[in-house]
Amino acid sequence: MEVALKGSGLTTSQQLATNFEQLWTSNTTLFISSALIVLSLCVLLFLLKRKFSLHTGRYATAIGLVFQIALIFLLVIKHPQSRYLLSIAASLPILLAITLELLREYQSIARYVCPALFSVIFLAFAVNLVSTIRQHEARVSKLQDYEVEAKQFIKNRAESSSHNRDDIKILWTYGSYHDATPYGLATTLQKKSLQRRSDAFARASTT
Repeated sequence: MEVALKGSGLTTSQQLATNFEQLWTSNTTLFISSALIVLSLCVLLFLLKRKFSLHTGRYATAIGLVFQIALIFLLVIKHPQSRYLLSIAASLPILLAITLELLREYQSIARYVCPALFSVIFLAFAVNLVSTIRQHEARVSKLQDYEVEAKQFIKNRAESSSHNRDDIKILWTYGSYHDATPYGLATTLQKKSLQRRSDAFARASTT
């Protein structure tokens, strides 16, 4: 599920909280996974700090990616769009690989953690797959409703303006409404705007 873009410029703490709630609702699995992986990695980096020289590359990569994820998260909270979280999701496998590699320092723990972790990953994949299928079905249903509504709109406009239905065109844009999107049928405001423009076009055509 996609979250609409929110404003520009300075953002209030209340707006940030609202944005976070929206993102959490639509991307709960990603947030929980990110938190668990980053927390586990930070604990391991702290416990193995005396062996820093043996894992210099892993430390550098892990710390850099954690800071990158934190910065991306702050930007996404200000302008919430689920697609912006793809970069965070792409970084998680690398962090997970580093976590598992560092965990090899504790063989007695890794022996039990790795199988449990793979089980959780498989379960999360199955849950996310079902959720994605349901979301896709909802989008398809919504597009079908839009198509029916658009055909009815064209039919009514053609009958009221005495124009040929083939001469009436609708400009479709992305479904997320924003002040910079003057056309489309995604929201009630956009529909009213389109209706006014269509009325003005019809009056201009008849004079």
